[in-house]
Amino acid sequence: MVLGFVVLAGFALTMSPWLARNYSLTESVFGTAGMRVHQLTVRFPGDTVERLMNPEDAGSPRDIRQVGLGEYWAKLDEHLPAALQKDLPSFGGNWVVAFFLVGLLVPFRNLSLARLRWWVAGSLFLLLVAQTLGRSHWGTLVPEVNTDNLLVVLAPLVFMMGAGLFAVIVNQSEMSPLFTQRILGPGFVLVMSLPLVVKLTNGEANRFAYPPYYPPIIQERGSWMAADELTLSDVPWAMAWYGDRQCAWMPASFGPGFLDLHRRKPVSAAYLTSLTLDRKLVTGQLRGSDPAVGRFAAEAVVNEEIPPGFPLKHAFAEGFPFQLFLSDRPRWKTRSQTNSVSAVNVEKTSKK
Repeated sequence: MVLGFVVLAGFALTMSPWLARNYSLTESVFGTAGMRVHQLTVRFPGDTVERLMNPEDAGSPRDIRQVGLGEYWAKLDEHLPAALQKDLPSFGGNWVVAFFLVGLLVPFRNLSLARLRWWVAGSLFLLLVAQTLGRSHWGTLVPEVNTDNLLVVLAPLVFMMGAGLFAVIVNQSEMSPLFTQRILGPGFVLVMSLPLVVKLTNGEANRFAYPPYYPPIIQERGSWMAADELTLSDVPWAMAWYGDRQCAWMPASFGPGFLDLHRRKPVSAAYLTSLTLDRKLVTGQLRGSDPAVGRFAAEAVVNEEIPPGFPLKHAFAEGFPFQLFLSDRPRWKTRSQTNSVSAVNVEKTSKK
């Protein structure tokens, strides 16, 4: 009991400065991470929550405070079966999870081991519910490795308890010690290591996840922008990291959201990738969660026209249809070379 309070006190001392900082900046102890529970609800499909200019607008139906308990239950009911069928059996990374799950049912005479088993089972249940309620659109785009996966926190205990159950089974078996020590034990280690062995012997993996983005291209686009200029993108984290430039996410309700953002700070360029361009025309763009973005992409890409009044009237179409760069002026003309073998520069003006 005393050790439990010591761990709790240490955790509180470690996390309190971060929670206080979040609250001073956002008036929320968890910052934007606390908004994940609203994602993928009926009111906020996809990545709508993350792209809201004002998530607590009392006069708008897109006020996160209007999400009710029934919507949370609906999200839990929709995604919990998939978590039980896919995430839970594979969260350890290999077959040792089977030994771990069976090991939760094995009684222990040692009181400490019994308490550890119940603690792991309770933590597993809590993390499974938290992972389901905190599921975001990234869990759909990248189903295997993503920030939604909380169960991976228990991976060390999974291996420890799984290997422990295997040792118990071997010790209680009537097989010869020579067989268990020379064949069964090494064979178990080899089978559990097969994912790593296959990964190491399968050759070099792809260095870049293209599409949706290719770091050298983003670095090139970023070099066209000044350090104090604002860029808009559907992958703002990539432009901020690889391009080393200020970048905002494409706002939800694209028309009013863009105008609101442009009034706060002028948007000098927009970088679009396949996350926006490579969608189904009708269900993904024209009738998606934000049809204004679909109409804008259709006019800019298909009709080769920029909507009237839109300040970014020039387009650089290298890498199209997976990449599109819109700017307030043809910035690429000042560069003698690009990172690609060939570049196609297309300027499109608004329809008069």
